[in-house]
Amino acid sequence: MVLNCLKTRQILLCLTSTAIGSFTVNVLPSYAVTFSSESFINSFGFSTTPTAVATNAETNTFSLAGVNSAIEAEAFANSIFFTPTNFLLQCIPGSSLVPTPSACNNSGARIEATGPDFLGFAEGRDEAQGNFFIGSSLIGTNENFSFDFFGFLDLESQVDQVLPKRFQTIGEVAFQVYKLDTTTSNLTLLDSFSLLGILNTDTRAKDALITTEESDYITLNTNSNNNFGSDTETITASFVGNYSRSFNEETRLVFVSTSLSKVTPVPESSSWLGLLGLGLLPLINRSKF
Repeated sequence: MVLNCLKTRQILLCLTSTAIGSFTVNVLPSYAVTFSSESFINSFGFSTTPTAVATNAETNTFSLAGVNSAIEAEAFANSIFFTPTNFLLQCIPGSSLVPTPSACNNSGARIEATGPDFLGFAEGRDEAQGNFFIGSSLIGTNENFSFDFFGFLDLESQVDQVLPKRFQTIGEVAFQVYKLDTTTSNLTLLDSFSLLGILNTDTRAKDALITTEESDYITLNTNSNNNFGSDTETITASFVGNYSRSFNEETRLVFVSTSLSKVTPVPESSSWLGLLGLGLLPLINRSKF
């Protein structure tokens, strides 16, 4: 059976979270800027069906315009964890059909502004989480936990003249695999993947950053087509990969996948090192999950 995620939100076993926000102020325009970010990751074909799943999505927007200025800020976030096996699922329009169980994360943020005096913020972030039981009762026998994943980052910054304020466009996707201690409920990070893109625009210079991190049990192929140093800067990155790890004892795992899209003004005191620490924060309280 083929399923489209846009049509499965009424199915009880397709757990979804969606958030949409917008805020608009309009006055007289002069010059134009546009900042946008979209982040997407789809993890699918899990070798084991999760014993429990949870999703969450949040957006936050704010905009303020002065004289001869206008600004609009909008954001969205969607997370889905479809647990039944032997289905084909399409997370977003245009994405590939993938076998279930499947976890999807998709977020976006956009600011359009004109004039010399405006301030705005837009953020969408989401999380999908699954608990898994792995292991064999036979001594010396390994059991494999694996899944495939793919996704993209799409960031753009358009500025037709020097801005009075510094803005950043940020996109990030990530997942982590934790080992759960059932006695203490403590989580130990085993493996992780993240892809981060940042476009930075201010009155002095334009900078861009794209970084990828992955663990030894992850195979990854990435492709990027980026444009830096002009009035229009872009980061367009796609990726496809596989996670696979064997366990020789009964193990409880927690899988977490996240996406973040953000457009934000940046204080003068900020630095790249500080930005790398902002990243993705947990939306779900894992100690109670």
